[in-house]
Amino acid sequence: MAVPRIAGLALAVCLATPASAFADDGDADADADTAVAPFRFSIGAGGAALLSGAAGETWRGLAEIDLYPGGPLGKVGGSLAVRSLLLDPFGDAGLATAGVIYEAAAARPRLVMALHGEAGIAFGPDGADRLRPAIGGGLKTHLGVIGPLALATDVTAHVIAEDVDDLTLVFSLGALIAIAR
Repeated sequence: MAVPRIAGLALAVCLATPASAFADDGDADADADTAVAPFRFSIGAGGAALLSGAAGETWRGLAEIDLYPGGPLGKVGGSLAVRSLLLDPFGDAGLATAGVIYEAAAARPRLVMALHGEAGIAFGPDGADRLRPAIGGGLKTHLGVIGPLALATDVTAHVIAEDVDDLTLVFSLGALIAIAR
């Protein structure tokens, strides 16, 4: 019978395998935890489609800068962005934000996924010449193409406060060409 021979072979392999092969060697985990994160950045520009909250033109401009200082901050960094920038007439409306970004997952150097939360001001014709507060966040993904060149996508949601009783929810899908390190 083949089954007893296979079971006997499996038992012999298990008994012959040193116990250290199954032991959790804490050195690899300790090295990963104590590794100092390097300085990283990304700068990019492209376009975004507003899925909601657009008064008029839904295709808008997008520019972002992400900085990860590294060191003790590790995967946490800062972000500056100009979102939903009206293209015609250029710069008449948009959303300027600053925020915190967290590298949630990465298969460096090719793929990075980061969560971001930010606050800023909306400006432009939707609210006449008033500046309106905004808060939001989203998910940004960088896919390395060649060298420092990357394609990036950014899915965001922002709440813009026109007045206490008048809130606007803006969903946008952005695509950027970025230089990332």
